[in-house]
Amino acid sequence: RRSANAKQVHGGQGTVNEVMFEGVQAGAVRIALKVVYQRGSSFKSAERSLWLNVDNHPHILPLLFTAGPNMLFMPYMELASVTEWLSQSGEARSLSPEDLRLVHQTIGLQVAWAQEHMHKVGTLHLDMKPNNVLVKNRGDARWPLWRRLHCYVCDFGLAAVNIEGSATGRGGTPGYWAPELIPLDGSGHPVSYWTDACSDPPPVCRSNITDKADTWMWATTMLAVLDRLDRMRTQGYGPFTASLARGDGLERLLANCLKPQPQDRLPMSIVSVTMQRLMRDKGADAFKPMDEDRSVMEFARAGQQICHQLMGEDDPQTWAAAERLIRVMRTHGEYREAETLCARVLERKISTDAEPSSV
Repeated sequence: RRSANAKQVHGGQGTVNEVMFEGVQAGAVRIALKVVYQRGSSFKSAERSLWLNVDNHPHILPLLFTAGPNMLFMPYMELASVTEWLSQSGEARSLSPEDLRLVHQTIGLQVAWAQEHMHKVGTLHLDMKPNNVLVKNRGDARWPLWRRLHCYVCDFGLAAVNIEGSATGRGGTPGYWAPELIPLDGSGHPVSYWTDACSDPPPVCRSNITDKADTWMWATTMLAVLDRLDRMRTQGYGPFTASLARGDGLERLLANCLKPQPQDRLPMSIVSVTMQRLMRDKGADAFKPMDEDRSVMEFARAGQQICHQLMGEDDPQTWAAAERLIRVMRTHGEYREAETLCARVLERKISTDAEPSSV
């Protein structure tokens, strides 16, 4: 049922509601339900399948299960978009320039780490922007703000599969999309890239989309977080990236991400490593290694348990959730429990005459 004081958030491709599941063994469970209202069923199915294809990660909002192609269920958490969080947090607004820089670098690192994880399994996000980076505070309130913030990347509605180094989808949001994602008008000309005030928009690339499209969108997202995106729009691409190249740290990294041609951009894996080094050079341990972040295990276990209780032991979604949990258990070194669960899932698949490929 929908919670009595439920929040409803409207996005570009759907509506997110807070719902309560009652009658589950653990008691009432708060879940965020996204209802996708795109017309084409292929888009709905793509978001579901690609999101499920990405194993749980500390900085990717987990998808617990689905109901049909257009209902996606996630853990309910008190989250805000990164720009909303920075603008409304009194603590963030009162930070010194150096502390604010650490906050920006932490956000950049966590988002890059999430995208690197997606790229490892062949998924391109293709819609990175501040609204798709959600933030919450965690840990001891006495810690500095950069150490307490935790980012989640969400919304796989425009994601694509990266096959043999390239994808064919088109996606993104105007102002954040990479040049090769810019749609063409009826006469084959690219639509306006930034604004009419931009004197030299990057040329449209006639190549297939690679993971470096996500690198570009990571950079424009970070520019928005740094409150510099408007400057890029008014100065134009060339002068702005030239001024970035004369900066330091994150600014140089952004300049190396904002190359018009994909082959000239840094891959996200290098961006992630560079961000880690930026933080470590300051002696700042900005993230937990994946094998230390227990939230990944908690979400994977919750997804498997809810699927089991709502859909039964022999439902394909229950099997898929169990298999995701098994992979997370192995990552965390809990091999005995993983093998026990694996044997149980395999036994159920065989007993129900599941497809051989599934077994």
